Amino acid sequence: MSDTTPAQELADAFAALEQAERANRAKSRFLAAASHDLRQPLQALKLLNAALREYLLTDDIALNILNDSERALEVMDRMLNSLLDISKIDSGAIIPELADFRIGDMFKDLRGDFLLLTKQKNLGFRIVSSSAVVRTDRALLDSILRNLLGNAVRYTSHGRILLGCRKQGESLRIEVRDTGAGIAPGELDRIFDEFYQIGAPDRDSSQGLGLGLSIVRAYANLLGHPLKVQSWPGRGSVFSILIPSGDLAAAEIGRRDDADAGTGWKQQGHRILLIEDDALSLKAMQAQLTAWGMQVIGARSGDEAMEMLQQNGFTPELIITDYRLQKGETGVTALARLRPLLSDMIPVIFVTGDGLGKVRSEISPQYTHLLQKPVAPGKLRVLIRNLLTG
Repeated sequence: MSDTTPAQELADAFAALEQAERANRAKSRFLAAASHDLRQPLQALKLLNAALREYLLTDDIALNILNDSERALEVMDRMLNSLLDISKIDSGAIIPELADFRIGDMFKDLRGDFLLLTKQKNLGFRIVSSSAVVRTDRALLDSILRNLLGNAVRYTSHGRILLGCRKQGESLRIEVRDTGAGIAPGELDRIFDEFYQIGAPDRDSSQGLGLGLSIVRAYANLLGHPLKVQSWPGRGSVFSILIPSGDLAAAEIGRRDDADAGTGWKQQGHRILLIEDDALSLKAMQAQLTAWGMQVIGARSGDEAMEMLQQNGFTPELIITDYRLQKGETGVTALARLRPLLSDMIPVIFVTGDGLGKVRSEISPQYTHLLQKPVAPGKLRVLIRNLLTG
C-alpha cells in the first residue's frame, strides 16, 4: 500500500513535467547550436571548392578530383540536414510558415538540381509544367519533394521519373512517379520508419541514412497534407501529397525574382562588405567573391567593419552578413552601428546556420534576403546579381 498522498503524487507529477520541459529546452538549445556550428565548415568547403573551380577550368584531372569532392560534400550535407530535421521534428521546434506561391517556381528549381543526377543514371526525367498556386510552407514542401525525388533516383535503374500535379477539388495533388524497383506490400508500412532502407538490412550510408521518408511523413503530418503511396514490385511507385490551393494575387506579390542569372551581368569591380565571425567561412566567402571579380572587405564584427570602412574609404554596394556573430552581436546590431557610414538603400543579404524561421522573424520586416548555410554558390551569385542590377 502506498504511503504517498494525492498532494504528493500531484507534486511529483509536476516535478516530472518540469524536468521533461527542461530536457526539451536543453535539446532545442543544443540543436540550434549544432545546426549553426556544423554548417560553418560545410559552408566554407562549398565556397572554397566553388572558388577553386574558377581557376581549374582547363585542368581536367583537377576538375575530376574537385567533382568527387563536391559529391562527397553533398552526401555529407544531406546527412546533416536529415539528422537535424529529424531532431527538430522530435523536439517540436518546427513551426510551419504558410505562404502562397506558384508550384511551377519550385518545379523549376527541382528540375535544375535533379536533371544532372538522372542523366548520370541514363534515366528520363520529366517535369510537367504548371501555373497552379498552392498555400503551404515552401521550405517544408521543398524538403518533401526533394526526398521523394532523391528516393526515386536511388531506386530506379532504368526508365524514367516524372514530377507533376493535377487539380483535385480545392486542392492540388503533386505526384512523383518512377519506373524503379517498386515496394513489396509487406514493406509499405515500414518505409516511413526512421533509418529503414528498402533491401538494405546492412545500412549503406553512402545512399543516405534512411531518414528521407520519415521526414516526408513527419512534414506532411505537420502541415496536414494527406500523403499516399502506391507501388508495384518491378514496375515502379507513385508518391503523392495533397496540398491546398492558394491565392494567385498573394503569390504574385511574394513571387521571387527569376533565378536565371543571364549572361550580360558584369561582376567585375562590384564592392562588397562581408561580415562573418567564423574565420574559415570568412576566408572562403572572400575567396569566392574575389574569384567572381568583386572587391571585398571582410570583417568579423560590426566594430571591425566600421574601422575597415573608415581606413580604406570603402563604400560598399552590397553587404553580406552572418546573422549570429560573436559576443551576443547579430548582423542586425552590426548594421545598426554601420548605418552612419552607409546609405539606407544599400541591399543586405543575411546568411545563417540557424533555423530560417527564427532568424526571419528577427530580421523582418527591415530585411528580407536570407540564405541558410551551406549556401549554394550559384544561388548566392544570382541573388547578388538581382540586388545589384534590380
